[in-house]
Amino acid sequence: MRALYEARIEDIGRFDRVKVECDCGRTALLPPDAFNGLPNYVHVTDLKRRLRCESCGQKGHVDISIVWADYSARRG
Repeated sequence: MRALYEARIEDIGRFDRVKVECDCGRTALLPPDAFNGLPNYVHVTDLKRRLRCESCGQKGHVDISIVWADYSARRG
């Protein structure tokens, strides 16, 4: 788990999600597979200017956060 400002796409695990909240009120939880077309070294905060809202069509007007999975609970 890393701080948002230093996290890269490669740091997002299989069970982690990127939470995207648009100014229009739409919220989406994106899995790491959603970023397959981008290089792994791209910072998660750089996604802000790349993403377009499916609801209002605006680009760059989103807040981004990471919902880290609780891997300690998955261990037997």
